[in-house]
Amino acid sequence: MASFFSWAGNANAQKLEISYPGHQVWYQVVSAFPETKGMVMSDCLAVSTSFPIGVEMPQEALASQQWLFAYADDEGKLVYMVNRNTGHILQPVSEADNLYRIAKLVNAADTGKGFVLTGLGRGQYAFVGTEADGQLRGLVAAHQGQATGKVVPEQDSPYAWTFKKMEVTNGVDEASAGERPLIYLRNRRIEVSGGVPYTITRADGVQVPCGSQLPAGVYLVTVAGRTTKVVNGKQ
Repeated sequence: MASFFSWAGNANAQKLEISYPGHQVWYQVVSAFPETKGMVMSDCLAVSTSFPIGVEMPQEALASQQWLFAYADDEGKLVYMVNRNTGHILQPVSEADNLYRIAKLVNAADTGKGFVLTGLGRGQYAFVGTEADGQLRGLVAAHQGQATGKVVPEQDSPYAWTFKKMEVTNGVDEASAGERPLIYLRNRRIEVSGGVPYTITRADGVQVPCGSQLPAGVYLVTVAGRTTKVVNGKQ
């Protein structure tokens, strides 16, 4: 039986389906802020250790741009996010860097620590959570080095996000990815789900062996006639 999360402040909104072991529901988390509208939240840790969460132009084949939601508490009031590519977990955890704070990724979920999704109207929502220092903070699409100040979630603000449901998988993700293969970046290797054939080409047009460890750079991955740009950063 499916489990759903009720978003605070908007009882009539479409509900977010919660994942559990053996049943994963994958979403793109899309910025509603005009300056970054349509860009999606991504696990960028392979590209930048300084800024592990970023927003990118959406590419349906990139697993790094897809997230599932799981309950962070027994009451079903809080959720945390898990990235499809890395398994990294996003909870209300950040660290100070001069005048602003950087959202961090962790490897294991901290029970009881999660976000409240607050409805802002027009299908937009804010992620708000209390961090270890007792401060209430939200996920915000901000420029690097920008001080975000007090949490003020409003429509079309940097705090506003929407959700696009991508896929439901059951059991082992790679074995049941369905008709749309996904591209994974792991340990400097580019992998494609489902065992389908693919090619990897460097930016200069030279094809490289599939499954090999790759130096940092931009690569074009072609699967079933569709090409996706993948950025492989320093590990």
